[in-house]
Amino acid sequence: MPFFRRRAREQSAPAVSPPMPAPWRPVDAPTHADTPATPIPSGDSAMSQPQPQSQSQPQPTDLLGTPTTATERQILAVYEQLKALAADADLPPCAARNVRKALACMWQATNDLDLQFEQLYDLGV
Repeated sequence: MPFFRRRAREQSAPAVSPPMPAPWRPVDAPTHADTPATPIPSGDSAMSQPQPQSQSQPQPTDLLGTPTTATERQILAVYEQLKALAADADLPPCAARNVRKALACMWQATNDLDLQFEQLYDLGV
């Protein structure tokens, strides 16, 4: 590489900016360092204590086996309701198109959250 190009490249190197704050964490949210650490029981006493079973029914999970939150269950319920609406043949054309569009958006959300894995071709979406 010629000297003048190398020199121009070195002079035009961008300055390193500080990292951006995480967009998903509010500014006033407590960080991991702010929460007190809970002591981990050690020795044989930790193994001999039975774990309380607070749930009598199994908690719903996503496709990866992670327990779902209440918000994720609501998102999945909205997705299922939109699927039922999209399958209804009595909808006016403008409502049918908007329901399909909303269903496509909710499909993306539920697919990204690993709540379902299916294709919507049968419903015309």
